[in-house]
Amino acid sequence: MQSPFKGYEINETRHANIHKMAPAKLEYIIYFTPRSGSSRLTEVLSQAGGMSLPGECFNPALIGAGMARAMEAKGLDDYIAALRRLRGRDGVFGAQVTYMQILQTFGSERRFLARFGQAVPFWLIREDIVAQAVSITRMRQTKVAHTASADAAALDRAETSFRYHPAGIENCVKRMLSFETRTEAMMKRAGMEPLRLSYERLTALGPEGMVALFRDRLGLEGETPTDLGGAHRKLGTQKNDSFATRFRDENPRFMQKVDRARADRLSKLADLG
Repeated sequence: MQSPFKGYEINETRHANIHKMAPAKLEYIIYFTPRSGSSRLTEVLSQAGGMSLPGECFNPALIGAGMARAMEAKGLDDYIAALRRLRGRDGVFGAQVTYMQILQTFGSERRFLARFGQAVPFWLIREDIVAQAVSITRMRQTKVAHTASADAAALDRAETSFRYHPAGIENCVKRMLSFETRTEAMMKRAGMEPLRLSYERLTALGPEGMVALFRDRLGLEGETPTDLGGAHRKLGTQKNDSFATRFRDENPRFMQKVDRARADRLSKLADLG
């Protein structure tokens, strides 16, 4: 894969000015699986202020699409150094990353952990892995990822074109289970004790509750804003729910194996009630 840190000229003056800035002293990483509410969480934490802009800054597609150039990055470590300065807020830097992004951008767990192994860890999954898989198949079929990036007409077209695809759902369930298992193994090897979160529990908590939770975990003070809105809304519809129910009904033995494999993981989720 071609390096995302090529194909553009560095503005040396801006590069020097970036690296004169003080880097964040407190760092946190949100490990996540796709379609687990990470975009909504990023939006809420960014709006609240003081907790960085914790998006997917290690997604190779985003790095290559302009983030490397925006950071005047000469390479990966130069990019990380710029992130810690430009995307930090009040001395705090946060980021979200999937297991595959770690391998794609850093090449190995070891190289990632050498740089972020001491960051405060959060671990975000989705309790209903079938609903998660349905959401992924919907996004792949319709090319609509978020309500924030689509108008009403695009959402209507997506709803009409979305079709039940059991093989695709099964493959997505297996892939998400693999991501969960490999992320858990990495955390165990690194001795991490993350705050274990889920899409469902964060959604029930609400935006103000999300902010309070993260501030408490990070030891940050400050009042939580009460006007946290944002453009992200639930993309799934009744069709998503019916497809998920149908898949479970049609694949009981497969789902029994999946549910057994995840039982211990789900039992360890933080009680946010």
